[in-house]
Amino acid sequence: MNWYSIIKIAQIWNLSEEDDWSVNQFESNLRDLYKLEYMWSMINQRSFNGLEQRRQNISDNLRNNLNSVAEEVKASLSMVFHNWLRTHAILDPETWARSRVDEMTDFHNFSEIFSSMLGEYMQYSAGGELPPFFSPQQYSAMQNKSMREMLRFIMDNIDEMPSFKLSLEEGLDGHKDMLRNELSDYGLEEFSEMRNEEFKSEEEAEAYIENISVDDVDLDSLYYFDSAEEFAIFVDQSVNSMEMLVEFYEKLVFPLWYRHWEAQGIDSTRENIEQINARLEGASAENTQEFMAAVNLALNAAHQTGAMTDYIENDMAAHNIKNILEDLSSGTEVPVWNEQLKQVGVQV
Repeated sequence: MNWYSIIKIAQIWNLSEEDDWSVNQFESNLRDLYKLEYMWSMINQRSFNGLEQRRQNISDNLRNNLNSVAEEVKASLSMVFHNWLRTHAILDPETWARSRVDEMTDFHNFSEIFSSMLGEYMQYSAGGELPPFFSPQQYSAMQNKSMREMLRFIMDNIDEMPSFKLSLEEGLDGHKDMLRNELSDYGLEEFSEMRNEEFKSEEEAEAYIENISVDDVDLDSLYYFDSAEEFAIFVDQSVNSMEMLVEFYEKLVFPLWYRHWEAQGIDSTRENIEQINARLEGASAENTQEFMAAVNLALNAAHQTGAMTDYIENDMAAHNIKNILEDLSSGTEVPVWNEQLKQVGVQV
């Protein structure tokens, strides 16, 4: 084989003809996958002008590259589907809540995450959508109203919020000091009336103060939050602030979120996404037809708010996947691929 023939063959399996760092890797792999699958099928199905050994060598090289690119595409798509399923873990609210917090932690500070949580609570409390127009003052009032609703729920279900309860307990010492001062300043009789208790001695009153717990105390007696901003500061300054955010998402936001999306068919959507993901996970590039079918299903999957390609583009930092799929489905690049095949002897 002369050097000219070698160069022509290289055009088929050396897909990266130039180093273009502006091209997204996943988008490049996606184009290569469809190109390799087409060329490999053509060289094995069409007549070939040349030695059988030469045809087999080209086919083997295409097969090897197809397998390699297929694994990269599969790994990328599997990651996207795993992330989607994790953030839509409707059977496990804690997993859903933790993923909500985790996915924001790397790119947002605490205040932004808290605002996002409160915003989702407000949104789903309002049935899924906030009013289209409101002033900053109106939005602040909505935040404060939601904050008070959340606090009422928290105090009614404090044992289900261990991280928040722990933070409240940090304020108990100050509250106990205040009660001791009241006992000292007002005396046993008046202190008993103030507490609506019948203490027979100061020792009994002091024991009552010492044994008081969060369950016995009104939240406003420990902390008073005049605004959502003050509440956010309290949470941020707590030792377990991120765990408190997970609790808020799990116990407060998730029920509202699920109520909204259940009506939109989120259960059947998740089941469909799980099935597509399972088919993708089980697909092998060696079974080309099944593998390409699984990839096509994954790329064309849909969810309540749009196409799965939106998630793919976001997770893969890509911007042109939909256009690539349009080009591939319309056969725009087939004439170019056919010319490359003709150059090495494939009858097209």
